[in-house]
Amino acid sequence: MRRRGLVALAVLLAAPAQAQGPAQGPAQPPSARLVPLMGKRLFGPAGEELGRVVDIIADAAGQPVAAVVDVGGFMGIGSRRVAMAWSLLRWKPHGEFVRLSIDVAPDVVIGAPEFRREDPATIFDPSRPK
Repeated sequence: MRRRGLVALAVLLAAPAQAQGPAQGPAQPPSARLVPLMGKRLFGPAGEELGRVVDIIADAAGQPVAAVVDVGGFMGIGSRRVAMAWSLLRWKPHGEFVRLSIDVAPDVVIGAPEFRREDPATIFDPSRPK
């Protein structure tokens, strides 16, 4: 089930612990970092940009199932949407930021089925048996 009106989804990720002094306000776990996903770029295994996250699909319990990514095309023309299974996504430290990537070759992603809301089988997961 997709939650309508979702502007951004923040994911709690582990990040390096940073010392916090008493003057920095209420204490938060030093290992917590919130990462907004909407509009975030998705990269392939060699660091090539594959597309941008445009939607998140969640199940009835609110757990993320897939990230919908605009792939292909040039400047938004000719692109299409592919729903990447949540299990494919990798969160990698990149300087002071977190980089979203997948370990799937770009040609495989481009050949993935276009996501159709009415057909949950269009969620791309190459590890899932067909």
